[in-house]
Amino acid sequence: MRSFLEKSLSLPSKLNANFRFVLLLVLFSVFYFYPSVLFKRPQSVHHWRQSDCASIALNYYQNGMHFFQPQTHNLTSGGSASGYSAPSEIPFEYYFVAILYKIFGYHDFIFRMVNTLIFLLGIYYLFKTCQLLFKDFFWASAVSLFFFTSPVLVYYGNNFLTDSSALAFSLIAWFYFIRFYQDNEQKDLSIASGFFLLGGASKISALISLVAILAIFLFDFLNIINFHKDRKVFTRPLYSILVLLTPFLIIASWVLYARWYNSIHGSVYFSTRIIPLWSLDHEQIKMVLDNIKGLWLPQYFHKFSLYFLAFTFLFSIGFIKKANPLLMTANILILVGSIIYTVLWFATFKDHDYYTINLYILLVLTLLNFFRILKNTFPLVFSSWILKFIFMIFLIFNMNHARSEMNGRYNGWWTEYKEYKDYHVITPYLRSIGIEAKDTVICLPDMTHFTLYLMNQYGWTGCLGYNADSSGIAASIDRGAKYLIINGEETLRRDYLKSFERKQIGEFDSVKIFRLKE
Repeated sequence: MRSFLEKSLSLPSKLNANFRFVLLLVLFSVFYFYPSVLFKRPQSVHHWRQSDCASIALNYYQNGMHFFQPQTHNLTSGGSASGYSAPSEIPFEYYFVAILYKIFGYHDFIFRMVNTLIFLLGIYYLFKTCQLLFKDFFWASAVSLFFFTSPVLVYYGNNFLTDSSALAFSLIAWFYFIRFYQDNEQKDLSIASGFFLLGGASKISALISLVAILAIFLFDFLNIINFHKDRKVFTRPLYSILVLLTPFLIIASWVLYARWYNSIHGSVYFSTRIIPLWSLDHEQIKMVLDNIKGLWLPQYFHKFSLYFLAFTFLFSIGFIKKANPLLMTANILILVGSIIYTVLWFATFKDHDYYTINLYILLVLTLLNFFRILKNTFPLVFSSWILKFIFMIFLIFNMNHARSEMNGRYNGWWTEYKEYKDYHVITPYLRSIGIEAKDTVICLPDMTHFTLYLMNQYGWTGCLGYNADSSGIAASIDRGAKYLIINGEETLRRDYLKSFERKQIGEFDSVKIFRLKE
């Protein structure tokens, strides 16, 4: 059995460990359809938020590359006349993608590729962290790849949302921080802080890790916990606190700027408000919990994996005296931070699976802590090839679960692609009949704004109560709408649209285009 596992799991031993793990990452990616998904436009679960991210990048590219003036295709700002709107995340990644568009031209796959490479880099650095702690290629690979079997992470790891990038940057930061903890190299702390900045800039919830490290700094400085027997972790406290606080200052500055920017442009599109548990009544709380249990739990992990994760945490608590003090403290602090985050944004968990992505750092610390205890306390169990074989089967089982869910998201009931597929390829046709990119349109029946991005047209949809009746259409015309674009016979038959369907100028499969203004 050992010989078999050495060949099947460790791969040829002459190969460099990093190369072997990268090869495994590539194989997993292919297994999850990443090469074909790479060329898909925004679609399926949360296509609305995907198109928002892609829209900001495209607007940078075609509207002057003004970093501090983010825009979207939906004109819901400035009295419903402009697209000026700033998200809470600092748009580093969107701007970087726009730079790549300048070099290579505009292609959606560039955005997906950037997100994918960042995500895979994060998994690779998790592997390097496990190597630091375990000194065992199998467990370093298996623990890292385990997180590449979560359907949520697999789906958003090759997508347009920056949440997966935020998690990846946090994983990279933790590698450098743990190396700093071991070797006391100050440059490692600076690098860790830089990646925590990128993580928090991509999604503020990624700062949970940095808050935990600030608490660890305080415990270390006040001698509350001895993380090392012979020295402190932070031997240069003034330098350390400045390095650790810098990301907060930069991110807070952007959040204040974004609020000011949205205020002067009358935009409420990207909200930073909390929707806490105590703001909901009993029935609303039940709806959130029912949705999590019935819809989202299998997307976080297979239920057997959730049981396994619960066991590893309880095991670590039971052997808390055997744990590494830094890992155990970080694990508990991030648990507390995750609970606070969940309570503050409780309502969002009803419909948004991606809000959990940066909570996966809690599960990462849990497994790092568990396997470190196992290695030091039960070395024979840790090195047992029987246990490794069982975990390999467990990993394959979870891979198949993630692949099935990935396929379901792109080909099952989750996706709206069949109903909206014409919008994915309609832009050249619109240009051929004289509709320019700056011409404003009304697009129905879209209760999001993603069709505007797919067409690369500015305007309005049925979202946020717009264009729900004839007066709504008239209001959009007064704002400057030149064309009405309708998908599907059912929408065409709406009574209030009849008077606006008199001047048809084009037809693209199931999409019909009408002129509203000369």
